Amino acid sequence: MYKGLLIYSIYLILSIQFAQAQRNANLSSDEYYRLARIEGNQKGNFNKAAQYCKLGLEKSPYNLDIRQYLGKCYLELKKFDSARFELKKVADQNPNNTESRHYLVNVETQTGRYSSAICYVNELLQAQPYSKTLWLKKIALYNEMGNKIEAGRSLTRLYQIFPEDTMVKRYYKNVMEEQADRMYKKGDYKATKELYSQVLSLEPTDMQTLQKQINNELKAGKKTEALELIENGLTYYPYDPKLIIKKIGLLQDAHKYPEAISYTEQLLKKYPSATLRNVLKDLKLESARFYNNTDPYVLYQKIYEENPGNEEAFNYLLNNALSKGYYDEAMMYLKTALKRNPNNKIYLLKQLSLYETQNRTLEANRLLEKLATKFPSDPDLRDKYATLLYTQAKEYAQDQQYEQALPAFEKLTRYSDYTSVANDYIYSIYLSQKDYPKALNQIDKLIARNPRKDEYKFKKSGLLEEMGRFEEALEITNSLALKNPNNIKYKNAYLSQSIPYVKTFLENEKYDSAMVAIDNMIEADPSNEQAYLYGINALSNKKDYDAAIDMCDKALNIFPDSKNFSLKKAGLYQEKKDYNSAINELELLRTNFPYNENIKGSLAENYLIKGKQYEKEDNIDSAFTYYVKALELNPEDTFALYRTINIELNNNALEIAKYYTDKGLAMYPDNKLLLTKKGIIYEKENQYDSAYHYLKLAEPPYGYNEHFKNYLDYLYAKKFKNQIGITFTRAFFDSTQFRSAISTIEYTRFGIKNTYTARFYYAARPIGTGVQNELEWFHKFDKKLYSQFNFAFANPIAFPKFRVSASLFRTLDKELEIEGGVRYVLQKDNASFLSLIVGAAKSWEDVWLNIRFFGMTDFGRVYQAITLQSRYYLNYRNDYFTIMGSLGTPPEEKTIDYQLNSFLNYTTRMVGAGYQHKLKHRTTLGIQGNWFSFKFGDQYNVNQYNLFVTLLTMF
Repeated sequence: MYKGLLIYSIYLILSIQFAQAQRNANLSSDEYYRLARIEGNQKGNFNKAAQYCKLGLEKSPYNLDIRQYLGKCYLELKKFDSARFELKKVADQNPNNTESRHYLVNVETQTGRYSSAICYVNELLQAQPYSKTLWLKKIALYNEMGNKIEAGRSLTRLYQIFPEDTMVKRYYKNVMEEQADRMYKKGDYKATKELYSQVLSLEPTDMQTLQKQINNELKAGKKTEALELIENGLTYYPYDPKLIIKKIGLLQDAHKYPEAISYTEQLLKKYPSATLRNVLKDLKLESARFYNNTDPYVLYQKIYEENPGNEEAFNYLLNNALSKGYYDEAMMYLKTALKRNPNNKIYLLKQLSLYETQNRTLEANRLLEKLATKFPSDPDLRDKYATLLYTQAKEYAQDQQYEQALPAFEKLTRYSDYTSVANDYIYSIYLSQKDYPKALNQIDKLIARNPRKDEYKFKKSGLLEEMGRFEEALEITNSLALKNPNNIKYKNAYLSQSIPYVKTFLENEKYDSAMVAIDNMIEADPSNEQAYLYGINALSNKKDYDAAIDMCDKALNIFPDSKNFSLKKAGLYQEKKDYNSAINELELLRTNFPYNENIKGSLAENYLIKGKQYEKEDNIDSAFTYYVKALELNPEDTFALYRTINIELNNNALEIAKYYTDKGLAMYPDNKLLLTKKGIIYEKENQYDSAYHYLKLAEPPYGYNEHFKNYLDYLYAKKFKNQIGITFTRAFFDSTQFRSAISTIEYTRFGIKNTYTARFYYAARPIGTGVQNELEWFHKFDKKLYSQFNFAFANPIAFPKFRVSASLFRTLDKELEIEGGVRYVLQKDNASFLSLIVGAAKSWEDVWLNIRFFGMTDFGRVYQAITLQSRYYLNYRNDYFTIMGSLGTPPEEKTIDYQLNSFLNYTTRMVGAGYQHKLKHRTTLGIQGNWFSFKFGDQYNVNQYNLFVTLLTMF
């Protein structure tokens, strides 16, 4: 049992989900997008969100927002290839879209494609060059690749942008320090020195880094540089023992004994120390030993100090300092010499070489620029400076420092070897800056200098396209394609540029201009599917459906198996209101693609429209046929379902109506309208319990209104099979004080085909009490034929002894009913009276009219009478106003039945009116008044006034 219950539950859930999916199939692309974002952003269900995005793209394949969100869903689901495919489409079609590129960065990062991720980061940095987050992402990606050099460059650039940012500064310092430590372990002196110098420039008081820099210089034998660092450190920490000892040691190693001794003695004056006193003793002893020997360096130094212009002493000291690595001393000699002779080319070249040896790049570059300016005829300096300028300009461009890059490239244009590449870079920079006027001017210059170079013309075409000047761009690309028929690139570019050109016309509803561009696209490439689609859309928007259909046919000649063009063609027939052609096209398509949901949906829609058309023309049978066809293809189509049910209800084909209603409720068990239809069907079948049940379930969406409550009360009352009631009749006469009254008690039992009523009449008369018993039987043969039988007997004081009557009623159509009947009455004097009755009743919505003719005889003479009665119904035909009249022999008035023989020879007129009201369709209250006028001869009239009061209730 539990296994069956589980299978049924799963089936029910899948059915509901399937029904929900089918309902969603009719939503717009914007609604699918909204549902996708709800599923993804609010519920985290990216699988379902992706499904909605796909459905939305089927409706609007060019909607970039939906496609972008589909890419995000794939990213969340780790479907990176699919995410990359969708997001790249968005990025390619909308170069200004940054969000898609952010997603692409994540895709490429998570799949380890760091180079691609960096490319997208660079594209984003073009739009947001000062985004700290993007720079940090770029640095992290370079680190993941193991490209520490580019990571360092990017970090340097980040620090240049945010020099005051505490976090960036700390990060930059830490990274520089880590790189310096690695370089130190590798023994790379130059790199280590440069990196530690950068760290100290950020925080000059960092003692730990200072110590490392000193150790690096000592390890490389750069004692002079180490001594300079120690001096810098002592400005911040003048009494640090480590720095003090290292300084003394370096002075000692350099044989600068006087300086070492003087420094030590000064320290001892302020801070006496046994250690320093021992050091001082050792210094003095070693100094004495050193100066016992003659030192040429000292001698030349003394000569140079006395005569700085002495070239021999200068060259010896400079070369000696250089050979021993005393670069600071060498620089000092050079600076002194250049003060005397600032334009000495030899000295300047040596200074340049020394800067390069010391890795003092900034100073070296400045000096090189100065040399190239002062000595422009020197080819080596010119080439070297041009190479430097090109390297700097490229780095600026790569780091998007366009303000620095542009002047550098403009300078390079003066160097023949770099003119072409510099102009190319200048164009690229203007393009990156979106400075289209300057970019256009630059590319025109390039074309003027290189008129035969098609690539520059091709670039100009791309620039014009980006500027929105599509017509000019297309003219250039078309000429290139004609000139180079074997180069497919130009033809593809022409077609690619045509697409936004055509879209611009379509968006501005310039369909004729769009068609000119589309025809050119087709001429360039007769197999361009996109061109045909644009053409069909343009002609369709113009309402030129015949031309659009012709274009569909042209496309189908090239793509005979394309269901899309066939669907387009069917849709055009539908727009043209040529539903037969649309149906024929779709039926053929369905033969080839029997499981395609789009084809089924379109065919079902056209069946539905055709059915509505037939129904409007009152061709109900054909309408029903097409509604059924629509339902076969799309059982969830509630409109077709409602129309089918209504047609069968109107035809009174209740079983068929019930069949379709049950099918609908199986799919939509809570559908209010279907529940209502089911209730109406049961009402028509006189199954009021079931009718009430389904109408109760079909509660209106905003709660019960009075009309609906009344209808439910009506159905509820129809369940009752019994009725009991009383009637009181009072008669007044104007020619006598006589008053008469009749009271009636009755009971009725209702059945589907038979209804029985028993009545008891009581009348008090001066001559005694009259009592009459009556039985009445209604029998329904079928929906159009029923009969009435009545039998009554009484004591002859106030009523006839015996009365029996029978009538047969036949419905000819919905509003017309005829009657034929006979009645026999036996009076108290044993006189017999026979009546033949013919009647007809006609209904007009809430109005009912009845006319009856009586032919009567007492088996001696023949009498006639006519009665006319009208009712105006309210409240489901339970309440009504009535008026009536008669002329002739009184045919059936109970208050004068016992006097019937007395009035046979006189003309009687009667008029009357009344109102009957039912409370909750169960209790009936009625009142009616009749006025009879009996004419005796030419001069004498007698009037009788009857008042009827009725109370009935069902249970």
